[in-house]
This record gives sequence, C-alpha cells and structure tokens, in this order.
Amino acid sequence: MKRHLLLLGIMSLLCAQAHAQTEVLSDYCDYPTGHQCNPDFADASSHISLSVGRNEQGKMAVSITSRGHDKVIDLLWVNTSYGIGQYGSTINDACSECSTTATVTFDIGDRTDDFVINQLHWSYVGFDGEWAADCGLAVPYNASCDIESNDHAAPVISKAEVVDGSIAYDKAQLHLVADDETSGPCLKFSLTDEANGIVNRVVTVDVENRLGTIDGLNPETEYNFSVTTRDASGNTSAPQSLRLTTASRASECMASFGHFTCGADDCKKISVTIKYDAAQGVTYTMKTLEDSELDYAEVCIVNYGAHPMTISDDKRSATYTHGDAPENEVFQSFFLYSTTEMPGNEQTADGWADYGRMMYYKVCDCNSTALAAPIENRANVEAFPTVASTALTLQSDEPMGEYRLFAISGGEVMRGNMGGASLATVNVTSLAKGSYFIHVQTASGSGIVRFMKK
Repeated sequence: MKRHLLLLGIMSLLCAQAHAQTEVLSDYCDYPTGHQCNPDFADASSHISLSVGRNEQGKMAVSITSRGHDKVIDLLWVNTSYGIGQYGSTINDACSECSTTATVTFDIGDRTDDFVINQLHWSYVGFDGEWAADCGLAVPYNASCDIESNDHAAPVISKAEVVDGSIAYDKAQLHLVADDETSGPCLKFSLTDEANGIVNRVVTVDVENRLGTIDGLNPETEYNFSVTTRDASGNTSAPQSLRLTTASRASECMASFGHFTCGADDCKKISVTIKYDAAQGVTYTMKTLEDSELDYAEVCIVNYGAHPMTISDDKRSATYTHGDAPENEVFQSFFLYSTTEMPGNEQTADGWADYGRMMYYKVCDCNSTALAAPIENRANVEAFPTVASTALTLQSDEPMGEYRLFAISGGEVMRGNMGGASLATVNVTSLAKGSYFIHVQTASGSGIVRFMKK
C-alpha cells in the first residue's frame, strides 16, 4: 500500500550553520541502486541513482533519479538519524511538479554526527506499490554532493489569525495554515517583530486543526508579526501580517517561592516583597519562611542582569535596590537563594526565558511605605514653596549635607551639597514642569520632601 500520510519531520525553519571542517566528497553521489539495495534487481523500473550529501545550501540532501528509464517519481520517503522527510504524495498521481528526480533536505544545525539512512522508499506515477532501499547508509555530516532540489515552488500561507478569546498577558493561540504543492501542510512557522525584540520565533501547529501558541510575550504590548514558513526543500513563503495586543497583568507586590520544580506550598522557602520609592527606586526584599538563615541571595532582572542581594545581620532577609526605575517600566525577575539547611542553591524560575514563573512588577504599582527612613531616623527637613518656579528653599534644625533631586519617575535629575547650612536655596529653573522629590542628608539621618515645579 502506498503511504498516504505526509511525514513532515524535516520541516525545520532554522538555517543550517556552517561548519569549519573541510568538506569531503560523499561516497553516495549518483550511486546506482535498486529495490532492497540490489542494483541488479530484475524489474528495471526499480533502478535509481542515489545521492546523499551536503548541497549548496549547506543542508543534508537525499536525492534519487530514475536510472535507465524515464518514469516520473511521485514519492520519496526517507527515515534518517536526522529525522523523517517526504517529497510528494501518492494520494493524487497527477503531480504537476513531479519529474524523474526527487529530493528531500534536512537542516544540519550544529550536529556533527553521521547522517544515517535507516529506510528509503519511493514510487512512480501509475505504480501501486513502493520500492524500498533500506540499506543503513551512513554519510559524514561534511560529505557533499552537488544536489539540486527539484522543488522550487514556495508554500502559500492561506491563514494567519489570532484565535478569538485566546489572548493572555503573555501568550496567544494562533490559527496558521499553509500548504505546499509537493510536501503537503506546513506545520512550523517563523514569527518576527523586530521592534519588540522577536526574531524568527518558531510556532508549531497541529496537523488536524493547524493551531499553535506563541508565548513569552510582554503584557499590554502591541505586536506586529511578519509570519513565514518553509517547505521541505527550503523554499520560503511570502510573509503574512499578524497583529495582536496582549492583555494587562497585575503587579505582584509580594509573593512566596520555592524551587521552580516544586509548586506546592510546603516547598516554599522564601517570600519576596517589591516596593517603589521615588527617591531610591525599586527595592527587592527577600525573607526566609522557615527557621533558617540565608547563605546567599540574588535577584535576576530581565534586561538588567543578575545582582547579589545584601544579607541582613540576622541572615533572615536580604535586599537589593534598583535605582533606575522610570514610571510604568516593567520588571520581570526571578531569584537564587541558599540557606544553611540546603546543600546548594535553588532558583524560582528555570532561567531567563521562564517568564511564567517570574515575578512581575510595574513601577508605581506597589507603593512604598517601608522604604522611607523610619520616623525616629528621619531628619526634620522642610521645603518651601511647595510649588516652585525658580528656587526651592530648604530648612532644617541641623546642618544639611548632600542632596539628590529625583523626578517622580525615580530618575535622578540633580545633586549637590548644602555645605553644612541649615537654610539653603536650590535653583530649579532648569527643571521641566512636574512633581519631584528632594532627598537631603543630615547628621541624624535623611529627609525626603516632595514639591511641584510649575
């Protein structure tokens, strides 16, 4: 019986990477063979020339050509150590693209192991069966043959849509449909939105419904994707546009965590609080939930790197302050920690791409009450007028030293020193209109005053 299922294991979208090793000539270039690998098989229609090796595009290619006759090949099915691939179909013998040559290609990626053919089956137009050459051939990954694909037609994307009601804050379900005249349905698609830092994100759809999911998206973000796909011969479709806007996500101001492999409550070992202070920025505070002490604590912030946290004297908590925190900027973070009772470190997410387990926070969503200096340590500093246009006067009952001026977004815009004066003026003429905080250091602590620039 002929094969009626299109086996699409080779339809990878990733470009083959070049290898530094020198290519050698394959032992199977125009290699004569036949049914069950017997070149002298009695039925002359079974004779083929087999070529196996790297083509000009750097892919491993398996190609057969009718040998000693001009029968048109309508099916080539190959099972290899690099996957399964198929050219053509015997469902419809009227194959306009078919010829006396058929080729299937495989992306190499960074593999360097032998390319092994486990099974090779083919058929001809008008023939009701299949010939088989299950020879177990092994070809080095850098062995080349001058193999030209007989399939030059690009697949066509007929649908690229978002499934209604499927958009979440970090993902969406897509309906992607594309078909190729010779190799059938395309199941892998490449999505690119360079403005949002997404390049060639692969989405795989199921063969029955052609549905797939794109994840790892940012909340409240408009995406404008260019969607493409490739067929088994490496032909790329024309791009199609797909637009979506992700849903919003509530900030997590406080959460409890354990190692990412364990989601149960009894596995949670730390709690993390995120708070914002206009004068300082975003502060992460980690505390142990058990009667244990912290040996190590680290916060990993997407786009800002990993930062060791300062452990308290009693080793029950640790803090890190990220000073650069513009209003409404989003922080996605996970944490590494170790306690005296643990043999090693644990982490709350499985690396930088594990967005689903990360703690999500938008600046200004979690307001600070605890980050400001305690009342007994806060200096008595006053500022007037509260709405200033050119000058802001500061007064304290003790000598004032360094001052730092912050926009409401958290960014520092000015700094200076009062030089020990208890009454001083700061020129604010150059500031843009808006709300500001000024942080003043004294001998007994610090004072923070808010004012408006008009």
